[in-house]
Amino acid sequence: MHHFARHPLDLELEENDGFSEKLLKLFITHKFDGSYFIETEDGTSGLDVKVDHKGDHDFRVDVSGLQTDVTLASYSKGNSKHIHVWHGNHHHHYRQTVRAEHAVEDSSQPSHASEGKSHPKGSVLAPMAGLVVKVLLEDGAQVDAGQPVMVMEAMKMEHVVKAPRAGYVSGLKVTAGQQVFDSSVLFTIKDSSAN
Repeated sequence: MHHFARHPLDLELEENDGFSEKLLKLFITHKFDGSYFIETEDGTSGLDVKVDHKGDHDFRVDVSGLQTDVTLASYSKGNSKHIHVWHGNHHHHYRQTVRAEHAVEDSSQPSHASEGKSHPKGSVLAPMAGLVVKVLLEDGAQVDAGQPVMVMEAMKMEHVVKAPRAGYVSGLKVTAGQQVFDSSVLFTIKDSSAN
């Protein structure tokens, strides 16, 4: 027997000067057909939302007949879950406070950002969810320890991703303009003798 549970979701929106003190309070009901019915606490009529996974972290969202493509990333930091949404040239950053009794439960559930904790030796992971701004080397390039490989941007700050050791860049498939999840494998550094 299927139940339509109505789940509350409280989100804080990041604004220019930090997170807003006003919570966005949503109530989400998962429907039989895989879509969602989303309501706000202000009593206005809710919205039917359909979400189609297009690949990786890309989704097509249909809200009562209006469609848009979005890229999503989420990660946990401290007692908060951070959710990034990109659509067009817009970026929204939401934070959901996780209560202590749910933090343990949530950490045991796999998420896109934390799947596959075992990575090959030499793997370089994205230090944050963000946009790849520049890729400075090609796959197969020889690198020195500490040599910059790419530049990422998140929350208006740039971060240079460097080779952790000398060797050859392997598995570099990200490109400038691509959104990546926190802890996604960006590339691997193989020993010089392996090439």
